[in-house]
This record gives sequence, structure tokens and C-alpha cells, in this order.
Amino acid sequence: MPATSTCGTVVKSTGRTSGYRGGPAAIRDRGSSIRNNSDRTARVYEKRDHNGRHVCITRSGGSIHDLRGYNLNDQTRSLKINRNDCG
Repeated sequence: MPATSTCGTVVKSTGRTSGYRGGPAAIRDRGSSIRNNSDRTARVYEKRDHNGRHVCITRSGGSIHDLRGYNLNDQTRSLKINRNDCG
């Protein structure tokens, strides 16, 4: 699932799970960008169990190249795949 790029860890969401409560090792305090390859939206959260600040990534190729703009760079702890739209 994760891949390393020159800007840090890239987290790819494939939509195979409804969420990671504690965060997969790839995003736990290491995520710097995210790409969502699923047909559902994805939210990454600042804290465990889908708590704290979060950002929503649109479905089917949506991405955020730099989580610093959301004050979440290297601070992500959980991920949730959703059926509803961002917003």
C-alpha cells in the first residue's frame, strides 16, 4: 500500500477497508501526501479512532500532494473510507 517518494511517505487508499483506527504503519505520524484510488472518499485524521482535525480526499484519483497546508504533515493517525462526498 505505501510507497516512498522524494517528499516523504505517500499513502494510497484502495477502498478495501472502512478504516484504520490506529493508522496503518505507513501513515502513523509519517504521511506527507495522500492519493485515493478507491471509488469512495477517504478521510485522514490527526488522532486515533477517527478523531481530531481531518481532511477529505475525493474519490477515484483524488490526492493531496502536501499535507503541510492542512497542518497534518507527519501527524496522521487514522484513515476512514466513506460512502458520502467530501464537504
